[in-house]
Amino acid sequence: MTMSHEQNRPAGNEPLADKIIERIEQEGVTPKPRWRFTLLNRLFWLLWGVSILFAVAAAGAMIFALANAGWEFRAVTHDSFVAYLIDVLPLFWIAAIVLLLLLAHETVRRTKLGYRYPVKTVVGFGALGVLLGGFVLFASGLAESVEQGVGRHIPLYHPALELQRRVWMDPGRGLLAGEVVGSEAGYATFTVRTFDGVTWVVNGDDLRDRDRLFLTAHRVVRMVGVPAAGSSTFHACFVFPWKVYGYPPPEATRSGFPAPPPHDATFVRKLVGERSTECKGVRPYPVLKRMRQEESSTSE
Repeated sequence: MTMSHEQNRPAGNEPLADKIIERIEQEGVTPKPRWRFTLLNRLFWLLWGVSILFAVAAAGAMIFALANAGWEFRAVTHDSFVAYLIDVLPLFWIAAIVLLLLLAHETVRRTKLGYRYPVKTVVGFGALGVLLGGFVLFASGLAESVEQGVGRHIPLYHPALELQRRVWMDPGRGLLAGEVVGSEAGYATFTVRTFDGVTWVVNGDDLRDRDRLFLTAHRVVRMVGVPAAGSSTFHACFVFPWKVYGYPPPEATRSGFPAPPPHDATFVRKLVGERSTECKGVRPYPVLKRMRQEESSTSE
């Protein structure tokens, strides 16, 4: 008599499929509908997109903060490069970008085919896209709104221009910044209202044409000069724009600056000659003079 194959199978050697079915029945496992997996997959991609958008905003704010950190003035405002870096390095935005990129990477890994993408590829392309998006945001002028908005709502974060205001509100060291609210012809004398509301009368006898162009085009400026002891008067030697724009400022013409203001004949000698000996004592005069020469050669 022939025995069946099932009868010849040793006890305890049930097929794997039978074991799986038996366990499913014991644990009461029920299949989940496909739409749930589809929904989760889309939610993970949505979270990835939101993470990237926030990272782009952070990158734009970081670029704005770096552009307005006063790199060209570090020899004027700080005694050492290390002290300058401690003041201006945007650690808040760097940390935010890193965390958001890590979040984006984790969400990609949880998508349907996310396991196929290498970590270096996801993080590398993500970082590149975030930086490019940040530059676009800066160029559009929106990065300033992000950077300033975060500063208004997060007490521990101080916007870049606020930090610059603290540095440049030091007339005792020959640093002054604010809005030009009035002037005589040719900026021989003009009035500046600083960010703390104090009005200063500024002597512009030693200013060059380039300095006057900055005064006309930007209105809000930073100055290096010599304060008069015991009074709200300031002898200006160099003028620079206060803010670095990602786009041309609205006051500027297509070439970047309006036509030079008219000058009185009494100023012709000082415009083409050397600055007064008073300005030569400004710290650090050689650095400031080189900056002005470089700007002049660039604009030609």
